[in-house]
Amino acid sequence: MVFVPFTGIDNHCRNVTVSAGLLASESTESYKWLLNSFLKSFGQQPNVVVTDQDPAMKQAIEEVFPISRHRLCMWHIMKKVADKVGHELCDNDEFKRRMCDIVWTDSIEPEEFERQWKLEMIEFGLTENKWIDDMFGMRSMWIPAFYRHEPMSGLMRTTSRSESENHFFCQVANSQLTLVEFMNHFDGAMDVQRFNHRKMIIFQDILSQLIGVKLPWKKMLLRSTPGLYFLISN
Repeated sequence: MVFVPFTGIDNHCRNVTVSAGLLASESTESYKWLLNSFLKSFGQQPNVVVTDQDPAMKQAIEEVFPISRHRLCMWHIMKKVADKVGHELCDNDEFKRRMCDIVWTDSIEPEEFERQWKLEMIEFGLTENKWIDDMFGMRSMWIPAFYRHEPMSGLMRTTSRSESENHFFCQVANSQLTLVEFMNHFDGAMDVQRFNHRKMIIFQDILSQLIGVKLPWKKMLLRSTPGLYFLISN
């Protein structure tokens, strides 16, 4: 079975699991069923959805969440670079520096990104690399330069958020667990996550009283949590 968690960003800028599903397959119809169930529960489409490059998920999002902005997780893409272009090239400090300078920044315009990307691919002999061509073709879905003015764009280009989610769910699930064991592990993990979230709320409440300012954390939570979701199938 395929485990698909929905991870939102709370008002403390921390990951929070807002929903999850178990699918029998990674088909478009399965993802459509899951997204429709999510929509029925929450009553609105998320502003932004960040996923890996699963084509079935992409199609389902286009059909069920037509007004959501769909972006690809940079961490999932960048961790494939070594396998796609070769480990020897990825050990080249100049290649890594120039790649990071144009990929991990939103301080350049799209035209400048395209110019520098093409120059680097020519210099390092990657103009015939199909994966590189494919990633360039979908650049508007994962390169920050193309959505630099969108709200929450900074959250989409951090690696630590995706890494922490993968680590969190790897502690919960593995292929050796039965369904009952998995659900017990998952419930326990959710209890810990909710407890930590409540601690943050209490700390913020105490802090606001100490400084004499009442922070609207309840409104912030309602406004920010539904805004950005990571869909990662494990």
